[in-house]
Amino acid sequence: MMNDEFEKEYPHYTDYSFIDEDKYYALIILHIIFTFIYYIIGVSIYEFGFIISMRHICGIFEIVRIRLQEASTVLEEYEANLLDYTISNIKAYEHVAKAIKLHNEVLEMVPLMEKTYKICWFTILLANAFIFNGGIYLVILNLSNPFVLIRYATIFAALFIHFYVIFAHGQMIINSSSSVFDACCSCKWYLACPKTRKLLFIMMLRSSRPEVITGGGFFIISMETYSKMMKAGFSYLSIFTSQMKLNYSVEH
Repeated sequence: MMNDEFEKEYPHYTDYSFIDEDKYYALIILHIIFTFIYYIIGVSIYEFGFIISMRHICGIFEIVRIRLQEASTVLEEYEANLLDYTISNIKAYEHVAKAIKLHNEVLEMVPLMEKTYKICWFTILLANAFIFNGGIYLVILNLSNPFVLIRYATIFAALFIHFYVIFAHGQMIINSSSSVFDACCSCKWYLACPKTRKLLFIMMLRSSRPEVITGGGFFIISMETYSKMMKAGFSYLSIFTSQMKLNYSVEH
């Protein structure tokens, strides 16, 4: 009796019309679960690789910035008459030379990451954007059904967090590369010898434009893009809600 009354539902829309869905309900649920786990593991591994690589690049940018600060500290000691001109400039040149060598290496890493991930990020983020907007619509349609509403709202929140994590790491690359330019500008370059000044000037030119990761070259992965996408999503939410209220008032 309980089996007859039990309503068989699926976590999302499925099409298993080629088999008896009532007879193989348990196997279908297992297939959905294992497919979902396989997808999550695959995407998670890929995205963790991206996150680790981004943090590694940001760490190298931070080392470059610290070495420039060390060069500035040496020049400040010369300005305070704690070091003579020759020793201070030798040490400052060594710090700047190490910084520019490491800066050249990290500038080669960023285009490599861009080439590796740009098409994939465009595909994943475009698909997630459609799911995100569709999720908003489904949440509105199921405002009167708490169980379904919670299910779709959970998916909606997961996409919200997923977007944030990816775009936040893109913003980290922008901030880290920009910090090198700021370190060059704040360095006591006017106290350095001409050879050190040339190195600082070259690094300043190369770091004047922040490094970015894009989605297929169509949009920059940054918090600015993230905020625009969220703003557009909630604008759609407002439009759908207003339209539903208008339709309800017309019907009644």
